[in-house]
Amino acid sequence: LNLPPPLLGPTCINGNPIVLPTSIFGVNGAWTIGALPITVFNPSTYGIGSFGLTFTPVVNSCANTVMSTVVVGQISAGTDDELRLCRLVPGIINLNSFLSGGTTPGATWSFPNIVIPNPTMYDINTVPAGSNTYRYVLNDVTCGTDTSYLTLVVDNPNNAGQDSPSTLCQNELNYINFETRLVNFNLGGTWITPPGTSINFTNLDSVNLTSITLSNFTISYIIAADACPADTSTHLFNISPF
Repeated sequence: LNLPPPLLGPTCINGNPIVLPTSIFGVNGAWTIGALPITVFNPSTYGIGSFGLTFTPVVNSCANTVMSTVVVGQISAGTDDELRLCRLVPGIINLNSFLSGGTTPGATWSFPNIVIPNPTMYDINTVPAGSNTYRYVLNDVTCGTDTSYLTLVVDNPNNAGQDSPSTLCQNELNYINFETRLVNFNLGGTWITPPGTSINFTNLDSVNLTSITLSNFTISYIIAADACPADTSTHLFNISPF
């Protein structure tokens, strides 16, 4: 007599223990796994994988041995994370590259509640600067749902303003307006002046350069690198004595 193998899985590693039947179609018997007797299969004990179980009917039952397999799976959406990125052109990123190790692939990305159809070719320039949170959601028939969150803090590129070459008379160095020279720029940068000079840049609309006695000199304004590359503007001064 060939008995049909009972359906014992699949299950998940955090699933409930499986109580093995003591009879199949009225035929009594006992279960073993790796030649060891077993009455309850606990997924968390055996871990992930495929496990062969053997049902041996009682003597004189006229039934053959039954083989059955329990497949134990696991899903993981990974750990939550926060990263800082720069808004560059082109701004194509692969969201999957930010998943933590051991994350189950193939889940759905969404931002904020709209599914992202191609997370491997995502344009970061389509979202506003600042903090943006994405969801990575796994839905599995056996293991249920797991979700992780990725927060991307998007920075605009550093901007040290425009370069500004100019020729000035010595008597025009009292009030140099660097705000109009830089045009659009980020605050918080560093000013580099000729060696041995000390210039006060507190009021950018009125900077006194009369302490610089060179006939030609360069002043640079540097925004240091952070999530975005550094940026520098250069201001060349050619001083005429009249």
